[in-house]
Amino acid sequence: MRIDITEEPKPDPVARFDGVPQPGRDLEWRTPENAPHGLVYIDGARAFGVDLWVDGSLVVSVPHRSSASISVYDTFEGTYARDVETHAPWVEPDDFGADIRAIQAEISASPGHQARLWWSSFRRTIDVYFRNHTDLRALINGLNANPELALEMVQNVREPTAREEVLAQLDQRLMNLAASAAAIEDHAFALVKQYPSSSFKIEGDKQALAFKNLPVTKFMRDLRNYVVHREIPFVGYNVHGGSDGHTITTTFSIKTTHLEKWGKWNAPARSYMQSLGESIELEAFVEAHLAAVVSLSDWLFEQQRVLDGVGMFWLRELENEYNWTLTRGRKGRPRTQEFIPPST
Repeated sequence: MRIDITEEPKPDPVARFDGVPQPGRDLEWRTPENAPHGLVYIDGARAFGVDLWVDGSLVVSVPHRSSASISVYDTFEGTYARDVETHAPWVEPDDFGADIRAIQAEISASPGHQARLWWSSFRRTIDVYFRNHTDLRALINGLNANPELALEMVQNVREPTAREEVLAQLDQRLMNLAASAAAIEDHAFALVKQYPSSSFKIEGDKQALAFKNLPVTKFMRDLRNYVVHREIPFVGYNVHGGSDGHTITTTFSIKTTHLEKWGKWNAPARSYMQSLGESIELEAFVEAHLAAVVSLSDWLFEQQRVLDGVGMFWLRELENEYNWTLTRGRKGRPRTQEFIPPST
């Protein structure tokens, strides 16, 4: 069951259970530390199989009723506090190597490990995009910080070696940025797909689709196709002298009149171009796209903390036990015996 409540911008006292308003219902939740998952109470009773969303963010996800989820409620109700450092002393196993291999196999097969692989893969995609964005901005900022180099962009008394190198690097970095931007869109849908039949799948698809349909995203996607299948667009530049006689600013832009000759722009991308007039100011465009990527990325990773809480809890328990075994009791600790693992 999905429960939605609203706290911002205006609190709504009526919760919605699977979209149906539930006036008069008492809702309470807790997120204790060192717990596999949070606790939700409806009219004072324990709730199971519940995803609690507050202002569009997943804050608690309680698995369906099982001996494992019941034991979490039993342990964390009242004032009881777990002492995770209390455990039996190390005892040398009969077959040290077999124990190590068994824990490694458990780690590899655990839901938490699979979730970590999915999310680390998406994080790497985001990181590639951020690196490409940083590289492009560094080139632009470098010109603005170096008046002599900026003047090389407009001089005509020497071989244009510096200018050609700047424009070559600009082509490279713009092409890299467009390619990594397209990957984010596809990889976001692929990530959400790993959680079928969940409230996160429904909400995640909405977020990814909203990102995909943004005019700036539509244009970036088609720009990637334009660069790959037609040509690298010529990026023009203007060098402006400041009123103080010392400051020099370089701006880069792409003529929309040239881009529009390609007949494969989708309607939102074409409208986006037309809204910007005769040229697209490169810095403003990439910053607008960056803001959209950051918004999507922040939302996804905010949900992951709760979404995979149970799996990551048991993964940490297994990793602690692996370190405990590998170092013969010097590091880590044995897994907790308070909760029955979800797989049993």
